[in-house]
Amino acid sequence: MPDPIVIEHVTPSGGNVFADLGFPPAEAKALKAEAHRRITEIPGAREGARD
Repeated sequence: MPDPIVIEHVTPSGGNVFADLGFPPAEAKALKAEAHRRITEIPGAREGARD
């Protein structure tokens, strides 16, 4: 059996993955809004689902 993975460092998210990836604030905000718009168009997608 392989050794378990040990996580030594986790960087907390700021709530916007695009900002976390280094996009400028205005672009990160626009990208987050566009991602949210596209996700909510998916049939069966619901707000807050994390399954």
